[in-house]
Amino acid sequence: MSGHGMNDIKKSFITLNIIYLVFFIIGILISSQMDNSIYKEQIFNPQAAKALPSNQLFWDILKNNMCVGLKILAGTLSLGIVGIGYICFNGTFFGIVSGIAIKTYSISYYLKAIAFHGVFEIIALTVLSTAGIIPLIFIKDKVLKKDVGISAYIKSFIRLALVGLLLILLCAFIEAFISKSLI
Repeated sequence: MSGHGMNDIKKSFITLNIIYLVFFIIGILISSQMDNSIYKEQIFNPQAAKALPSNQLFWDILKNNMCVGLKILAGTLSLGIVGIGYICFNGTFFGIVSGIAIKTYSISYYLKAIAFHGVFEIIALTVLSTAGIIPLIFIKDKVLKKDVGISAYIKSFIRLALVGLLLILLCAFIEAFISKSLI
């Protein structure tokens, strides 16, 4: 892969993080308009999170997040459009969750229970979404008649996919065992 292909991958990763941030801010703004009293006991109850055994919580979180990660990777067939959609949706949802958690409990609770593992989750989603854009970068380079071999693009895709999936594993571990013990 040419240096341009690698630069395009880096630019895509940065762009996806910016998109995520924009939709996260939109989610925060939406949460400021919501009545969070209905969520207090259902979604953000620290006692409910502590009640589940950590092992069960880990497998539940891992299963859910791996499903999302694999859907993003399957979205490679859409040349990254599915991944961008997940970035927009997840950014908005995480913004709403963050805003409600801060209003309902505290910034300290939010940082310990949500943001601590959330950072890794966001990076995992953007890495996987970046992998989904690699075929589009390959096509662009072919159209621009750059001397490109597909094997380098496949290797980059596999590397990013593995990194993203490993981050999901790490994220589930942090959320189930570390974040849970901090709240």
